[in-house]
Amino acid sequence: MMTSIGKIEKVDLREIWPHEANDFTKWLATNEGLGLLADSIGIELEDPRPESSVGSFTVDILAREVGSDREVVIENQLEDTNHDHLGKLLTYAAGTNASYAIWIVKRAREEHQKVIEWLNEHTDVDLGFFLIEIDAIKIGDSLPAPMFRIVERPNDWAKATKSTADVSDIKKTYLKYWTRYVEYVKEHQEYAKIFSPRKPKPQNYTNLAAGSSSFHFGLNLSDDEMRIGAYLYIPRDKQLGKVAEDNKGLFAERTGVEPVAIEGEVASGLRFYKENCKITGNEDYWDEYIAWQMDVVSKIREVVAEIGL
Repeated sequence: MMTSIGKIEKVDLREIWPHEANDFTKWLATNEGLGLLADSIGIELEDPRPESSVGSFTVDILAREVGSDREVVIENQLEDTNHDHLGKLLTYAAGTNASYAIWIVKRAREEHQKVIEWLNEHTDVDLGFFLIEIDAIKIGDSLPAPMFRIVERPNDWAKATKSTADVSDIKKTYLKYWTRYVEYVKEHQEYAKIFSPRKPKPQNYTNLAAGSSSFHFGLNLSDDEMRIGAYLYIPRDKQLGKVAEDNKGLFAERTGVEPVAIEGEVASGLRFYKENCKITGNEDYWDEYIAWQMDVVSKIREVVAEIGL
């Protein structure tokens, strides 16, 4: 006997979000909306600020990439793309010195798609543009489900490779190290299921998703100080930071590393270091370093779950 199957139906976006600013933007700024967008683009986002001022203008949403000071501009348009919104996107990106500019639309016209493609080809690794179409679908009597489709995205790897001619030798080494990290993670699927690796960049850290907007994990390098590390980073929540610091003994017991508290104006957390680890000219040891980082950050995550952070 054949099992009954449903048929996917598209739902008019205006049935779900009648007003772009009052309904769609407010939904997108929630954990649900921002989380769905982050899953689609592969960049974890936090600190959404709807209707943020940029000079005399107002950007739909200004957010931040988790674990960095990189600003992310989000311009919404529940219609076909037009020149007006393209101009706004560029104005907001320039006015906030954004690292990413995201344009979410009902449908992308070919000429605007080509503009975003051109921008990604002619900007460096510090700036990227996304053009994303949004649909809403349902099956039978199910609730409508939003679905993002990426039309254009920055080619981070190509940009990073292209930009190495303009960056320092140590940043080139960091890019090579994180590229090896991504390759190594692919060989360890259990870890990859938990910590899906980000695209390598010429910087001394990489962020790891935590499944929470309250904190995240990360790995870092310091060639000058000859050490590698893993960390738990908690932005803007001193209470959670205190919980982590109060459990430093448990973290030390599980990881075998005495953690160092992160002390900052708007952030807290713990760092875990392995000393005497030279990155430059020491590639034969990179797999060993990466294995240590993966092991430690996995144990940090286990403790975080245990103490209910």
